Amino acid sequence: MSLRFRTSTVVALAAAVALFASSCGDGHDASATPTASPDRPSSAGSSRAASSPSAGQPGPSASGAPSPSPTVSQDRKVPAPVLVEMVVTGGFAGRQEQLRVLEDGTYTTVNKGKTGPGGTVEASGLRSLRQALSSADFPNLPRRTINEQARDMIQYVVVHDHVTVMTDQSEPVAGLDRVISMLSPYLPGRSR
Repeated sequence: MSLRFRTSTVVALAAAVALFASSCGDGHDASATPTASPDRPSSAGSSRAASSPSAGQPGPSASGAPSPSPTVSQDRKVPAPVLVEMVVTGGFAGRQEQLRVLEDGTYTTVNKGKTGPGGTVEASGLRSLRQALSSADFPNLPRRTINEQARDMIQYVVVHDHVTVMTDQSEPVAGLDRVISMLSPYLPGRSR
């Protein structure tokens, strides 16, 4: 293996590590982030940071090896991580709604594939939501409580702290029902 190929491989791996590190914890799916390869540099917003050092940071050495600590551009806005996400489907009307609440209280909605209204959960509401999520004990909730014989039931998929649970509320699920009722007013099909 030639020295040039090894050097470009090391640089590509360092860029991929920098992209992965910058995508961790920002609420986005890391698999959607383009990755670098030896023959194709990354097209992500942080590729500039991976290929050119920030002021005061050492760049690649004369041998072409990457600097010991890759930097991330300071001007890149990183959204708050997702606190909770809820997807509502089904019913006679064929609901397809999505709500995503970020840690900072901002929320976004999608209704039948189109961006819906968003906003910010009030501070007291956000505290109550955090308490409800904590009390629900997501790691110990049943993952699926669906009545397979019922038709046209509204189904709720709720994701919190990397745990996904699904219910049609055909039977009570302690803690989860409270979370669903707190999130429902923010759905795009509901008026606040």
